[in-house]
Amino acid sequence: MSYQPKNYQEQGGEKTVIGGELNIKSTGKIKSDGEIEVNGELNIESTGTLTSDGEIVVNGELNIGEEGTITADGEIVINNELNIGSTGKITANGTQADHIADAKVDYEEGDLDTEAEIIAAFNSTNTTINAILAALEGVGILKTS
Repeated sequence: MSYQPKNYQEQGGEKTVIGGELNIKSTGKIKSDGEIEVNGELNIESTGTLTSDGEIVVNGELNIGEEGTITADGEIVINNELNIGSTGKITANGTQADHIADAKVDYEEGDLDTEAEIIAAFNSTNTTINAILAALEGVGILKTS
């Protein structure tokens, strides 16, 4: 009976198979000139980075720690859940979206007595929704309309 470890290099050394766990510690980095595909959970902790000149595809959960980064010249596709640490940010080309004004949520009976006041309230809410959509499109979460 032969033993096959979960993590190994195939004959010739061109391919490394990770069937167990791969831990890149502290300021470790993973870089690729092509596509990176992960079929399972991917954790980028602390100041870790994942960089690809191609597409990054995660067919599982992606967790990005406090100062972790993920960068791709191509698409970043997450086919499950994305978790970002408390100080993490989603950015497009290194810029964070501007603050979007909070929508008014405490209307009371009698606040909107006239048609003009109702229209102004709808327009304000729609402006906020459109700003949120523009921010999501700007970082690639939504396709542009």
